[in-house]
Amino acid sequence: INSLTTYLEKDVNYPKKDKKAGNHGTVIVSFVVEIDGSLSDIKILKAIPNQIEINIEVIRVIENMPKWIPGSDKGLLTRVQMTLPISFKL
Repeated sequence: INSLTTYLEKDVNYPKKDKKAGNHGTVIVSFVVEIDGSLSDIKILKAIPNQIEINIEVIRVIENMPKWIPGSDKGLLTRVQMTLPISFKL
């Protein structure tokens, strides 16, 4: 989790327009970790209403995330669905 937190702190860009306007909140995003560690099926489960740029930023960050360690079940690699909250705070 520490490297995930570091990645998010470093790579999430708070849209200047939203920051200046005081827009904040939490976006909940889901994605699938594939057996090769890549991410797919990225979806916003809970958006910040009327904050399209923030929601687009969350998708961008997840799409550019480094590969994950894939899940395994009884020694076999398996796809795993993840849910992640990303907060935008002032």
